[in-house]
Amino acid sequence: MVMDAKTAALLIIDVQNDFVEKGAIFEVRGIRKGLGKLGAFIGECRKAGVLAVYTRHCYTPEGN
Repeated sequence: MVMDAKTAALLIIDVQNDFVEKGAIFEVRGIRKGLGKLGAFIGECRKAGVLAVYTRHCYTPEGN
């Protein structure tokens, strides 16, 4: 597969404390094992000129 960095985008979804920290309310078990590889992959994509887009899941104080 060939990717054109000018038209490609990397979506990084829900890599935030509520999902990643140990004991967090929405912890995804085992996710911390892959964070180093994810960081390296994001860095390589950026070097190649690929747009990196991060999402953030937000809650109101009421929890919705």
